[in-house]
Amino acid sequence: MPHEQDQTTDIDTQDTTPTDVQETVDAPSMRGAPEEGLYDLTLDDETAAFFGPNGEDLNFDGFDQFSAVAAEMDLSQHAVDQLVGAYAGVQAKRAQEIADAVGRMVQGWQDDARADPEIGRANWQSSVDSANRVIQQFGTPELVNDVLVGQGIGNHPEMVRLLARIGHSLGATPEPKTASYDGPAPATDRDALASSMYSATTPSGKVKG
Repeated sequence: MPHEQDQTTDIDTQDTTPTDVQETVDAPSMRGAPEEGLYDLTLDDETAAFFGPNGEDLNFDGFDQFSAVAAEMDLSQHAVDQLVGAYAGVQAKRAQEIADAVGRMVQGWQDDARADPEIGRANWQSSVDSANRVIQQFGTPELVNDVLVGQGIGNHPEMVRLLARIGHSLGATPEPKTASYDGPAPATDRDALASSMYSATTPSGKVKG
């Protein structure tokens, strides 16, 4: 019986691993405190956009104390970055929640003012005009920007009521003056002063006078 020829094919045992496979990069270590325990307060781009490039608005007053504890635990800069980032995220969420709550409160004030039987409804435009007269005559940019608009108080029904009643008592519009001028303020400036309150807070009304 003839001897069968060996059909086995030689296999190239040469390493076929692609030469372009990248080596696995080790993850940053969570251990290894910097020299003297001096950490940098670093923020990612998204967090920095909210709190400022150097975290100046983060209000992390206890960072030095936190750094001391982190160094005692031998945490690396990377580990501290992760913790600070998490803290900043919580702070950002809390700040947004507060801003939303204040916005709802101010909007509620404005809705109440517009619905008020004395200063709102059919009397709303007259109340706005009267309030504007008071601001034109006696107001300052600081009152408008820092108090009435900045703190949203210009929307409160009782603030609108007070200004409207004073305005009604003035009767005819007097010559407007502001603290920024020795004489009568130009119309464009006094219009901007009053409208900056009611355009940004309550529905704007055409300033008369």
